[in-house]
Amino acid sequence: MKNIDVSGGDSHKAKKRRAIIAFGSLLIASLVIYFIGTLVVNFYGFELQTKIRDVDLSKVLLVFITMLPIVGLVVWGTLAIINRIFRWLNI
Repeated sequence: MKNIDVSGGDSHKAKKRRAIIAFGSLLIASLVIYFIGTLVVNFYGFELQTKIRDVDLSKVLLVFITMLPIVGLVVWGTLAIINRIFRWLNI
């Protein structure tokens, strides 16, 4: 992954814009991960209100194995989008 070049944006305004863009993007990414996670949990047949001792270990492993690449892709995509926004706005 390429490093983000922020050498041109040393001003306070540019730093503030970068922080707002990054925070907003990561907030959206966390909501996407949450909603996909609830779909995956419901797909494997138990609800989020289920007590942890009532859940079969195989279902937990299936949810974990399913969510691991999804979370990786969402985080990677979010960082790529942040990088493109920074380059587009030249900050």
